[in-house]
Amino acid sequence: MVALLFVMLLVGMFLSALIFGWLLRDFSQLRLIQVIQGAAALTMILNICALWKQEARDPERTQRAVERNFAEAWQALRQDGRVMRLLVAVGLGTAGFAMQDVLLEPFGGQVLGLSVGATTGLTALLAGGMLAAFAVAGRRLGRGAEPHRIAAYGALVGVFAFAVVTVTGAFASVIAFALGVALIGFGGGLFGVGTVTAAMNLARDGNSGLALGAWGAVQA
Repeated sequence: MVALLFVMLLVGMFLSALIFGWLLRDFSQLRLIQVIQGAAALTMILNICALWKQEARDPERTQRAVERNFAEAWQALRQDGRVMRLLVAVGLGTAGFAMQDVLLEPFGGQVLGLSVGATTGLTALLAGGMLAAFAVAGRRLGRGAEPHRIAAYGALVGVFAFAVVTVTGAFASVIAFALGVALIGFGGGLFGVGTVTAAMNLARDGNSGLALGAWGAVQA
């Protein structure tokens, strides 16, 4: 379910980036405002459709006795020292990969002279790289690969990818820049899949939901 959630999220990012890039080919301030307004309206409509009558109210299903509260469940999860070390790694790795949000589009526009539509399309490259990483990681995990190792490979790919983006300014190579962006997405995908799988594997006594929530909270 988690994998399906992220795949659909990335598919949406990929398609929307292509659409935004097409809409912003002939850039103007008015066109940008129109695109933002349209995206906001569509977001409201899609969320209403998604939430409408999705879960019927059934009080009997929520009246089970709770054996322990959140604090006790969190303390039980923290007893394994590996959990906290993993969450620290998730926080640092996510911060590193998230820096592309404030780097890639201004870099492409100011250093390489890309248009607004072209820089918007970078999101599609990023999402495509992450989708490829999900496929590779899923295949490797299905064959018994160690999730921590997959996350480490993702971090290494990310370091190389950011280095590629950095040197493209000296050569003004759009192709190398696009390759670096795709590799950032690929490395981030490997890192995300590896760490979330590791978090789920460390959970015990029905704490998988709490482990997944902690992983998501640290990422945020």
